[in-house]
Amino acid sequence: MAPEPHRPAEPPDTLAIAREISAIARIGLHFSSDPYDTERYRRLKEISAHMLAGLSDVPVETIHS
Repeated sequence: MAPEPHRPAEPPDTLAIAREISAIARIGLHFSSDPYDTERYRRLKEISAHMLAGLSDVPVETIHS
């Protein structure tokens, strides 16, 4: 039996990833009371906003608010 040919990995679903990061950030900001964790969740929210803005015609300021 011949080995299967190597198939390239499917490209990541960047929109789904950005939405998941945004959701993690929102939940973390809601429940976190630790200032260091809060800063990390804020940064995740910023990163996801930039990703979503890059995938759409919506300005990052609108997404980030």
